[in-house]
Amino acid sequence: MSKNDPQVFICFQKDDDGEVSAMRSGRSIKHAEKILEEEPPYNDSSEDEIPNKGESANQDEIVSHPTKHDSIGDVCYRLLNSLDKSLTPYHSAIELTTLFRYGLQKAGIEAQIYNTVKNSSELVNSGELFETFAISPKLHDKLTEGMNNIEEIDQGMKVLPSSLLLSIVATFDSIIGDFLKDLITRDPASIDFGDKSFSYRELFKTKEIETLKNNIIDDEVNRLLRDSHKEQVRYIEKLSQTEIINHHERWRNFYEVFERRNQYAHANGVATRAYLEKLKREKYPSEDIAIGSRLELSTSYLHKAVDYLIEFGTLLSFVIWRKGSDDPNPAFGALSDASYFYITKKRTKLAAWLLDFALHKQSRKGVEEMRVRQMYVNLANALRKKDKKEDSEKVLAELDWSATSIDFRICIASIREDVEEVIRLLPAAAASEDISIDAIRNWPVFDWVRSNDKFRDKFFEVFGEQLIIDFESSLQEMPDKPKRDVPESTVH
Repeated sequence: MSKNDPQVFICFQKDDDGEVSAMRSGRSIKHAEKILEEEPPYNDSSEDEIPNKGESANQDEIVSHPTKHDSIGDVCYRLLNSLDKSLTPYHSAIELTTLFRYGLQKAGIEAQIYNTVKNSSELVNSGELFETFAISPKLHDKLTEGMNNIEEIDQGMKVLPSSLLLSIVATFDSIIGDFLKDLITRDPASIDFGDKSFSYRELFKTKEIETLKNNIIDDEVNRLLRDSHKEQVRYIEKLSQTEIINHHERWRNFYEVFERRNQYAHANGVATRAYLEKLKREKYPSEDIAIGSRLELSTSYLHKAVDYLIEFGTLLSFVIWRKGSDDPNPAFGALSDASYFYITKKRTKLAAWLLDFALHKQSRKGVEEMRVRQMYVNLANALRKKDKKEDSEKVLAELDWSATSIDFRICIASIREDVEEVIRLLPAAAASEDISIDAIRNWPVFDWVRSNDKFRDKFFEVFGEQLIIDFESSLQEMPDKPKRDVPESTVH
C-alpha cells in the first residue's frame, strides 16, 4: 500500500478470551475505534442489585381445575409448581439466545473479515482487547458485503431480548391469572359485583349453575388481568387480607420489570416521561435514565427479571399459605425445597432472598427445628456462593450447632471449606447413614470440598468408590430421572 493511497481503518474488538467479537470501520482511527466506547467487550455480570441504566438512542403436570374444596395449601402449591415449570426455563433460553447471537457474530467476523484483513493489511494500533488495521479502499469495498451481512444478522438477533421479556411477562401474567382464579373459586363471595346484575334470560340460558359461576369468575379474572400489576396485587392483598407491597423488599424491581416491558411493547424500548414518573413514584432509582434513551435488555437484566418474578410469586404463595393454615410447616417446607432447587440451578441470590425472608421476616413459631436448621444451612451456603463469607458466618452464628447431628456439622464444615474437619467427620457420618454417597456427590453444600484431593482419597477409603463417576461407563446404570415436584425434605 502506498502512503499516498486513501486509507480506511477497521477496528476489531476482542473478548477476554482473545476472540474477535465486534468490528467497525471508518476513515480515521478515531472513528473506527469508537466501537470501544459504544460496545464494551461482552462480560455479563449479575451482581448489581438494581439493573437500571439505559443505553443510548421437570415436574408432574397439575391440572388446574380449582374447586371451592381445594385447601389453601393446594392453591399455593400449584402456584409454586407453575413458577418452577413455566418461568425457570427462561434462564436457559436467555443463555442460549445470548450465546447464539455472540457466537454467530464472532464466527462471521473471524471467518469472513478478520483473517483476510490480518493477512493483508498493516496493524496501526492495538491494545489488550482490540486491533486496528489500515486497509485499502479496494479491500474495504470487497469486504463490505460480508460486513453488511453480519450487521444485518446481528440486527435481527437484537430483537430476541425484547421478545423474551414480553414472553416472560406474559407467562407470569398467565400464572397469576390462574392463581387469582383459584383464590376466587375458594371464596366466590369475595367478588365485588358493584352495580352488575344478571337477567332471568342469562340465568335460564345457562343449563348448570356451576357453569354460570365459572363464567362469572372468568370474567372477574379477565377484568383484573386488564388492570395494572399494582392493582392486581392490591386485589390479592384485599382478598387474602395480607399486606404485600409494603413488605416486599424488591417491590420496586418487580414493578419496573412490567414497566420496561410496556416500553418495549408500546414505545420501542425508549424511556418516556410517563415511564420515569411511574418509577419515581415507586422510589426506583432512575436518575441515570434519560428520556429518549433506550432501555437495556442485557443478559444480566433478563436473568434478574425472571428472578424478581419468581421471588414475588414464591413469597406470595408462602405468605398466603402461612396466613390461611394453622400449621406453618407445609409452607416453610415448600419454600425451603424451592430454595434448594434454585441453589442447584445456580440462582443462589434468589434462594438467599427467599430463605432470608422466611427465616428473618416471618414468625417461626411452630416450625420444626430440623426444617429451620436445614434452611439456615442452605442460606449460609447460598450467601457463601455469592462471595458473602461474612454474611454466611453471621447466619450460622445465629444458632448453636454443637449438639446437632453429624450431618449438620459436616455440612457446615464444608461450607467453611474446613477440609480437615470434613475428612474427620466423614467416616462417622457414613456409618450413621445420616449422609449418603449420593448426598456427597450431589448436595451443593459439598461443592466446596469435592475438588480437594485429600477429600477424594478419603471418600474412596470410606465408600470404596471414586467420588467422580465416569459418565460414559455409568450411562447404562443410570435410571430415568423422575419428574420433580420439589426436592426431598432433607438437609441440603
